[in-house]
This record gives sequence, C-alpha cells and structure tokens, in this order.
Amino acid sequence: MNALVKKEIRLLLPAWITAMLLIIAPIPLGLLMDGTYNTGTTKMLSIFGVGIGCVVLGLAGFGREVTSKTLSLLLAQPRPREELWRAKVGVLLASLIPPAIYLGLAGRHFVPPSERWVLALTWFITSSVAVTGGLWTTLLFRQLVASFWIS
Repeated sequence: MNALVKKEIRLLLPAWITAMLLIIAPIPLGLLMDGTYNTGTTKMLSIFGVGIGCVVLGLAGFGREVTSKTLSLLLAQPRPREELWRAKVGVLLASLIPPAIYLGLAGRHFVPPSERWVLALTWFITSSVAVTGGLWTTLLFRQLVASFWIS
C-alpha cells in the first residue's frame, strides 16, 4: 500500500468512525418499547445522520490538512498533484462504501417496500451533496469550522 494512501486512511479514520456512528444510531433508536418500529422519526434522523456524517467525511480529507497547515507543504512536493487528488478522493470514495452497504441492509430490513427506492435515492443525493459540499467549501474557505457550517 502506498504511503500516501496510508496517510489518507489515518486522516479519515476518526471522521469515518464519527460518520458511521451518526448513520448507525438512528436505526436502533427507532424501535419503540412495544417492539414496533417508528419509521417517520427514523427516516428523518437517518437522513440527518447521513448528511452530517458525509459532511464530516468530506471535510476531513482537506480540512485537517488545512488546519494543521500541511497542505501547502504537500502541494510543494515533487509529485504530480493528480496523484495526490486521486489518493484523497479514492480513499474518500472507499470510505463511503461501508455506510452505503449498511444503509442498504437497514433499508431492506426496516423500511417498508413501497418506500425503499425513495429513501435510497434520498440517502444517495444527501450523501453526494454533503461530500462534495464539504470538499469544495474546505478548498474555498481554508477554514474547517466555516466550511462545516456553510456545507
């Protein structure tokens, strides 16, 4: 494994754990005391968790580099910038696969069949917008907190 990819994995790991907790938490919280399942609250919390978790993932790649002031040093290295971009985005996309699998399995188990495609599309659009919003606002503002709130 490339050293750049290892560095990106270490950089995204805390954000990935946070995102997974935000995505996993609404599903058990939706179970009611009598064993039935509250789909309205759970859908709302899961969409919120997907959005916030994906924003955190989108911010983590460049945001922690900007905050620790190592992005300019990384860009000054005698290495093609495409390689840096591919490593960062590749690890970010790979980190989105486990939440997608979990949401697919949770959707099959907890969501009624008539609402599965609508909720899956909502999760996909929310995660896409959140990740790309986190990426471009981090690069635009060069501040992690401002990027989070604007995303």
